[in-house]
Amino acid sequence: MRMVSGPTTTIKPKPMRSWMRLPIFNFGWTGVDLFLVLSGYLIGRQIWKELKSTKDLKVGRFLLRRGLRIWPLYFVVLAFLVLVFDRNNGDFSKIIPDLFFVSNYFPGVVSGGWSLSTEEQFYLVAPFLVLALSNILSFKKQRDIPIILLAALPVTRFFILRSGNNEMSNGVYTNFHTHCDGLVIGLLLAWFSVAKPENFKKQSFSANVWLPTAILFTGVVLRVFSPFHKDVFAFSSLAFIFGAMVLFTLRDGGLYQKLASWHGFYLISRLSYGMYLNHFEVLPRLVPALSHCLGSALGAGLALAVASYGLSILVSLGIAMLTFTLIEHPFLHFRDGWLKIKA
Repeated sequence: MRMVSGPTTTIKPKPMRSWMRLPIFNFGWTGVDLFLVLSGYLIGRQIWKELKSTKDLKVGRFLLRRGLRIWPLYFVVLAFLVLVFDRNNGDFSKIIPDLFFVSNYFPGVVSGGWSLSTEEQFYLVAPFLVLALSNILSFKKQRDIPIILLAALPVTRFFILRSGNNEMSNGVYTNFHTHCDGLVIGLLLAWFSVAKPENFKKQSFSANVWLPTAILFTGVVLRVFSPFHKDVFAFSSLAFIFGAMVLFTLRDGGLYQKLASWHGFYLISRLSYGMYLNHFEVLPRLVPALSHCLGSALGAGLALAVASYGLSILVSLGIAMLTFTLIEHPFLHFRDGWLKIKA
């Protein structure tokens, strides 16, 4: 280990704390890919259920439904960052990517806003693409849409990386056209759930485990044993792994289904969007402060990490409950009433 020497002392850099080596810190970022799979599945079901039953898709209604879920809190947070934190440093041109949901291509001021931009772009692309191709493809053959997209994404990444952009952090990680594998896997699961619902009936563990395991194994092979640059299949592998987990949970008729049906998960799902938006501001401010306050009592080990992060997450949860009550819930109530009138 490199030593930094001064005139009279030798300073040894502090080694990484053991708790920082826990998988949650190394792989926590992959949670976004799990969210993309879930989102692709839920949105895909809405699209294909309507298309199958009515032979049509009311795209405007679909977009407004999604917008009233995402926009209110998002724009309140954006206004807060600009007016209170002056995140744009007085330059309002810096918020243009956030206003138009293109911060996955151009830097904005909303932390983590790239994934929300990816979501919004998916809300535009998915219904229009499926609706347009429904004129030339039967419902059965619409299964090929996500399959072709799933094959095209690693090819796209290959040529981009080969062209010299060999840094995943330089656009490839955030761009919609290079990181939407999870959404596509979710779309594919959604098509099967609508077209072949018999394959999604609740099953015992022994009957259910084989197909998800095969899909998960495919994801692991793509990640570990890929003959190409691993970044080419980085997001494909995560999509397969999380897709397998989602498929298993959807079809499980035992313990996992009971856990997934727990009302606490429903509450967390309602508050997760608010927590995602606020945790970028809460945790970086609160965790160091709590670590400083609690360090003398708990030391610098795992107990301090659990306490600091645990309390910070509880604060984030509390803020999310407040914003859901004051902002999200009123708009959702308005949306549901409006949809009943238009039905």
